Amino acid sequence: MQKITVKQRRLAVRVAEDVLASIDVLKVKAGFGYIRADYSMEVTRIVHENTDSKEQAKQLKRECSVCALGACVLSLTEMRNKFDFKAFFSMADASMLRERLKEAFTFDQMVLIERAFECDSSLGLASSYVSLETEVDNFGERPEAKDVHKASADAETFGRKYDDSKKRLAAIMRNIIRNNGEFIPKPQRKR
Repeated sequence: MQKITVKQRRLAVRVAEDVLASIDVLKVKAGFGYIRADYSMEVTRIVHENTDSKEQAKQLKRECSVCALGACVLSLTEMRNKFDFKAFFSMADASMLRERLKEAFTFDQMVLIERAFECDSSLGLASSYVSLETEVDNFGERPEAKDVHKASADAETFGRKYDDSKKRLAAIMRNIIRNNGEFIPKPQRKR
């Protein structure tokens, strides 16, 4: 697993706290994309008429459907005011999202968070890792794939404990806070 810096840990806790504080206004959905505008004219207006990404993120929290990583991007952007939503919505490019989130989370952490939220290894970032032991991620590092593979299976088990997407997202964020900025799904006990 990739080493998490102290700076990332601190920021990850702040992001998780903000996601929890926003949970009631977020439209949380699994299995569809990171931040989904649902072809809303209001989202188009927010993205095209406002150039302040912090204000855009604040408004998009109320207008868009999000997954766990999408919620984290909105919270991080609201804190740090650096994201090009116009480009993101026009390209729907996951690499932009990963680039934005790496300030707070390692790629391994992003995979685990996504796997716990989606409860499916065939979606998003998790699909690039799960069956490949020597996969090279987009940051040019060679992850210890066996560790990530086991942890991602534990993450999926963690997520399956929650039928409701909002409850699952809240549980992931509480886990990050409780573990000082790191998502640590508890391994299954052998019976």
